[in-house]
Amino acid sequence: ESSTGGIKIGSNEYIIGMINNVDSPYYEYINAKIIRLNSNRDTVWNRVFNMGADNKFITINTKNNGQSFQVLGFADVDTLGVNYDAFISTIDSSGNLISNIQLGGTANDFLYGLEYLDNGNYLVCGHTFSQGAGISDIWLLEIDTIGNIIWEKTYGGAVFDRIENARGLLIHDNHIYIAGRSSYGSTAGYLIKTDMQGNLVWEKKFVKGYTVDKFVSFSLWDNESFI
Repeated sequence: ESSTGGIKIGSNEYIIGMINNVDSPYYEYINAKIIRLNSNRDTVWNRVFNMGADNKFITINTKNNGQSFQVLGFADVDTLGVNYDAFISTIDSSGNLISNIQLGGTANDFLYGLEYLDNGNYLVCGHTFSQGAGISDIWLLEIDTIGNIIWEKTYGGAVFDRIENARGLLIHDNHIYIAGRSSYGSTAGYLIKTDMQGNLVWEKKFVKGYTVDKFVSFSLWDNESFI
């Protein structure tokens, strides 16, 4: 399953994030980074990638036990801090970049969750400011391995709807489940269930009080319920 911040394969750990390459607060010096650690937590290799300004890796997953990885992140490609696009970078076990998929519109777009489909495609989920009903909407896509969009859907209301964690996306019993938050005055936990083409089955919002309530991740309990 997707993991935020890093993944362990056998005795090795792969840690992702970002690095500021110079002693400067400015965003244009921030690059995405991945590090491989061995069982003694010594660095085997580290790699830095620059897809634009203010790069960051968020989520990592593998479907072949670490022979290669799909790493989700974002970067400001050419707008000087105005517009962030989502990236899916495929990286081999030595840290070499194999390919990049760039997704996004005219505003900020982010991806946090990635799951592998039986047909070889990727199911990815995040939130978008470029389309949908509100300021930001939850964004769900099926894409092939070179980035062609098979279908995409948005979910949410008039203001802010977001997913912010790799484990907020789950496939179970031939359905897709999404956990996030929805803001309209107060902020509510937001759960979505769709079919495997992203068609909405149901959505539910949960508000405990007048502060911020949100769901971050799923765990399957007893193969029937979620926590």
